[in-house]
Amino acid sequence: MFENIDHISINDTFWIHIRKNLTSFGLPSISDDIHFTLSYHPESADVNLHLSKNIKGQGDKPRITIFRINNDQFEVIADRTAKFLHRKMLQPLNMKALKRRNRKRILYLPLSELHKTEVGVLFRDLFTETFGDVPIVKKTHLKYEKDICKRFERLRSEEKSVELATCFLKNLTRVPKKHSVRVEAGAILLKNKLVNVIRIDNNWFGVKQLKIEDVISFATPGLFRHMRLEVKRAVVALRNANNFGDVKDYNREFYIVPFKNNC
Repeated sequence: MFENIDHISINDTFWIHIRKNLTSFGLPSISDDIHFTLSYHPESADVNLHLSKNIKGQGDKPRITIFRINNDQFEVIADRTAKFLHRKMLQPLNMKALKRRNRKRILYLPLSELHKTEVGVLFRDLFTETFGDVPIVKKTHLKYEKDICKRFERLRSEEKSVELATCFLKNLTRVPKKHSVRVEAGAILLKNKLVNVIRIDNNWFGVKQLKIEDVISFATPGLFRHMRLEVKRAVVALRNANNFGDVKDYNREFYIVPFKNNC
């Protein structure tokens, strides 16, 4: 059903359209007819982020480019950011020491087994009950028109949370000494606290939640502030524009170049 989806919109508050050479997304809270595009065409020398205004029947649409990154430099930034996020997100766990301190009372549930347990069945039923009537699929467009936030709150209600937690605890087992797969994700219970983990061979890692600053780690605070100001300036200029000529002088894009000590 969802394998050909390339356009997702949520309750008219956000939409994203992923295509072969570009990804577009819009925030109607900023403007209904202005959208962002990250362009990464293979024949282009660089990757760029620009804002465009939708005007029906107009080929010469208003467009303001915010920044460009040389393709080679983009790969460097992507590689460094991935390594940085890996270090930030995964924290090594000494499972032998944890077992000693907890008298081997470490309980575990791998995600690969979740669907076979009562937890998986219960969660699937709760999720279907809560969101079953929300998505509408039209060709390659997945559209959410209901109030999703209120439904998430309903799913997180005390009654549902207790029901899920009780079922989850019933299905926890001891950490196995041998593993049938090299990589596995799951959760362990440590001192009444549930910790998300990933195991790679015999190495265990705790999974931390990332902050937005971590995801955009390639940008210094100064660069991030500058990008925000340029986006705001572009939105104001585009609101009253009817063609590219109206905003031509606003195209003062800058290049992002990674420093050796980044990430």
